[in-house]
Amino acid sequence: LFKTKLLLMGKDVDIIMSKVMEDKQMLVIMDLLETTSIYCPTNLMPLLSLRIIQLSLSHGVCVNTATSFAFYSGMLCHVGDVSGAYKYGKFALDIMQRMQAKEKYCRIH
Repeated sequence: LFKTKLLLMGKDVDIIMSKVMEDKQMLVIMDLLETTSIYCPTNLMPLLSLRIIQLSLSHGVCVNTATSFAFYSGMLCHVGDVSGAYKYGKFALDIMQRMQAKEKYCRIH
């Protein structure tokens, strides 16, 4: 959580969203990470979601980024960072709309 928070510090949401992931290999990796996070033990789910965010920061956003930011928002709320949770929860919705990822709607809400 701390590493991801540091990577996001000082980054504007518009800057993060300006780069869209196009590398097909990275897109497959993101799909695998997200699918694994659904079926893995619950203690590993945060690690996989945070890894998706970290990869998104370096390679661009994709549909999987939206669900990971929604999960990150929940983690921030759990540790008491309500304003951060709101910011990244809204960001998850923005990514979902921008990527037209209606299939992720139920996982984000």
